[in-house]
Amino acid sequence: MNKALVLLACVSIAGCATGTGSTLPTTLTPNVSSARHFQRLTTTGNPAIYLFQGQPDGALPYDGLVDVNGTLYGTTSAGGTSNQGSVFSVTPSGSETILHSFTGSDGSLPYASLIYVKGKLYGTTYNGGTSGAGTVFSITTSGKEKVLHSFGSGSDGTSPQADLFSYGGALYGTTYSGGAHGVGTVFKITLSGTESVVYSFKGLPTDGSSPRAGVIFYKNAFYGTTYSGGIGTSTSDGTVFKVTRSGKETVVHTFTGNPDGSNPSGDLLAYNNSLYGTTDTGGSYGGGTVFKITSKGKSTVLYSFGQPGSTHDQVGPQAGLLNVNGTFYGTVQGANAGGAVFAITPGGAESFVYQFNQNGPIDSPLAPLGEVIDLNGTLYGTTVSDVANGAQGTVFAVPL
Repeated sequence: MNKALVLLACVSIAGCATGTGSTLPTTLTPNVSSARHFQRLTTTGNPAIYLFQGQPDGALPYDGLVDVNGTLYGTTSAGGTSNQGSVFSVTPSGSETILHSFTGSDGSLPYASLIYVKGKLYGTTYNGGTSGAGTVFSITTSGKEKVLHSFGSGSDGTSPQADLFSYGGALYGTTYSGGAHGVGTVFKITLSGTESVVYSFKGLPTDGSSPRAGVIFYKNAFYGTTYSGGIGTSTSDGTVFKVTRSGKETVVHTFTGNPDGSNPSGDLLAYNNSLYGTTDTGGSYGGGTVFKITSKGKSTVLYSFGQPGSTHDQVGPQAGLLNVNGTFYGTVQGANAGGAVFAITPGGAESFVYQFNQNGPIDSPLAPLGEVIDLNGTLYGTTVSDVANGAQGTVFAVPL
């Protein structure tokens, strides 16, 4: 399942709006000083520092944030003046600015978070561009945007939805589809916009397919996950893969659903000679997992979400993990409970840092899907909605 379909599921379950915006309660009427700048919208006790309002503001932020000199930057998959998505900035005090509204020709549906390299922000859009198959773009912190590459030409990849990774003066990423076999690629692009395919996935029964996560550089190669595919014909639950700079790929691990999880969609995290990640589904209880894997493929499930009889456990981690002083932090989208920010040690001791929707309408952000970042001892992230307050997504802050 790609992010577009998951987003539609979120809209159906959580009530997220995708139109021109919801009417906010009168107590939350925005103080709009221009078409691009919006003031903090929140309520006492709500962890959200900003509530998105839909057009011309952003809507439905899908991934995490990046810190540039104390200001947070991110993307929304909808909203903006053309309802094609936006790039925004927000201060820790909750003052938000739309830096760029996508129009389609320059990309649309940005699902991934941004990366800051040599004074500019870089990101991807899932759709749009000259062929309608997505783009890689750059944007300054003042809002000057440029399309570096439009996907969709021949064996090129299509529909990128993962974060970019900076290595050796170039950017590396993945596309969900396209490539020589139609099931995704790992690509390289220079900061000036020269793109090349490093590897094209083959899919079952010899390879992974449809990567939703990006890659990291670890032990002289790039490592990542595919959301589906694998070695053999009995499972299509995704893989952990390794690919060299020259394009030689190896499947390190094929997921089997139970007990090791299925459908990984978050970036991997390297820590103490192992890689750590999450799966969206599968595990012992079907609610996803946190896993550890060595570069040689030895896999260990650290935690399985969705434990029966639990009054607090959540399901569906879609994002990667953040390391803060040897403890990992992540998000889980939840079912009816609204989702949570969780902590887990490398040994597998799990706890919840914050559970959303625990106080009803006052505290009702729903579905955190992206990674969190740490800024001065506070975790910042996004949720796709805040139904009770009429918002089309939030930026939240949770103290460690």
